[in-house]
Amino acid sequence: QRNPRVVKYGPVQLTVTRQPDGADRVAMMSVAAANPSPVGLPEVDAVLPHLPRTRDELTRLLAAAGIAAEHDTTEGVDQVTLPSGVRFVFDQGRLHSVHVSAKKPPVKQLSVSLPVDTITALEALAKKRKVGRVQDLVASLLADQAKAEK
Repeated sequence: QRNPRVVKYGPVQLTVTRQPDGADRVAMMSVAAANPSPVGLPEVDAVLPHLPRTRDELTRLLAAAGIAAEHDTTEGVDQVTLPSGVRFVFDQGRLHSVHVSAKKPPVKQLSVSLPVDTITALEALAKKRKVGRVQDLVASLLADQAKAEK
């Protein structure tokens, strides 16, 4: 299977990623608000009528609720992003879609030099555990070790 993979159901699009432990996780959900549920998804049909339909309506709603939001129009995309990571995308001022992404924890890069035979062993272990990249395997091993020592 491809990682990540996209699953579509009517106006709902899910981006599913395979985790190092083999579990699937929904990393992002998008709902096309400009095209209400033609397949009759009750959850989508119930939510869409209550969404603000224009950027101005959303801005007023957020201001009234005291919610800070980032407005961005770079690269021709008009979007409003909430601190939670929820993005509202507008086309000509009207709501086009809503995107919900799992927030990623902040990361720092660390470089370590290892002997070739250690790298080879890590590559074999990553393949055995069906982890795509050695760095994902190492991150998982280190996280497991840190949890075990708590």
